[in-house]
Amino acid sequence: MPEQHEAALGEADCTFADVVRVRYLLPDREDFEPCWPVLRRAFGEVRPAATMLMCGLADPRMKIEIEVYARRATA
Repeated sequence: MPEQHEAALGEADCTFADVVRVRYLLPDREDFEPCWPVLRRAFGEVRPAATMLMCGLADPRMKIEIEVYARRATA
């Protein structure tokens, strides 16, 4: 999963270090805790502001949707 997100951030000339906010969207709260090890590897050093919301997702096969907001440092 982090590789896919890293590629998406790269398209915006950003990295995980540029992420300032994360929103986790899940239909089932119980699915969030098993994700923590992967999320810590991706965001552990950065520590962005984060919110987890329970909601319906577009496809019932989806277990989690992750939105990130990144801000590039200016030179």
